[in-house]
Amino acid sequence: MVQPEMSVSNRFAGLRDRVAELLDKSVEVMDEVVPHLGDEIVGNLSESFRKRASKVRDEEFVVVVVGEMNRGKSMLLNAMMHKQLLAVEVRECTATVNFLRYPKQGESTDNVVVHFTDKRPPEAIPVHKLKDYTSRFSELGSNAERGNDEVANLVDHVDVFVKSRFLEQNILLVDTPGTNTTTDNHIRITQDQIDRSNAAIFLLDAGNQMTQSDLNFLKEVDEVVSRLFFVVNKMDQINANEVNRVLVVTEEKVKATITDRSKLRPRPIFGMSAVKAALGRTGY
Repeated sequence: MVQPEMSVSNRFAGLRDRVAELLDKSVEVMDEVVPHLGDEIVGNLSESFRKRASKVRDEEFVVVVVGEMNRGKSMLLNAMMHKQLLAVEVRECTATVNFLRYPKQGESTDNVVVHFTDKRPPEAIPVHKLKDYTSRFSELGSNAERGNDEVANLVDHVDVFVKSRFLEQNILLVDTPGTNTTTDNHIRITQDQIDRSNAAIFLLDAGNQMTQSDLNFLKEVDEVVSRLFFVVNKMDQINANEVNRVLVVTEEKVKATITDRSKLRPRPIFGMSAVKAALGRTGY
């Protein structure tokens, strides 16, 4: 799954840098010409283009990871990061929206900043406490054993800064609660992230590849996201002779739903076991 995703983000980075270079050249031309025009409005254009070039360079390539609860989104991201960062459970677990970003120069890796819903200042926490602020089974809540929405209602989102090759070139990976979450704040944030995403990784379950809920949500994502990847997780839980059939059936359903085929690779479906990938990449 690495190659296609990285090639898309690398093309984005190349185009972003090219646009910034063109804006820089425009600034150079304006700096030469504007002083001779004597027009205050025209004179402001040079600074406007300079600010725009800086903004373009900081532009993030946003990849949102979506799917119903308990599909393995956090486990997949742990495998991609080669670290046990995000909380995982056999039950639906993620209660918050988590942003995985590459640390800027001078920032330490595995740095975590929690943003709250009650206007208190953001709080930096050690990475080993991340689960306390992202899991439905956090001990911060009063019903940790049964799961609760207290953490979801308290935490707006979490920034996790990780030195990973997946996050270079200003890549932002967004870990979302399940598409069937009931927390209003996270429904809003998840939808906002989908709306501003350049690509989406849509996680499905090998045992129940494409539910009606999946199809309905996919139609929403299709309307706003320009590049789509599909991961059928938990392939290790089905019979080996069923693997090809599951992937083919899933691909047929996806292609029947997507209106613009240019958003898909020739083979848009990836089958994997996120659990085995995460274990393998973290030393087991």
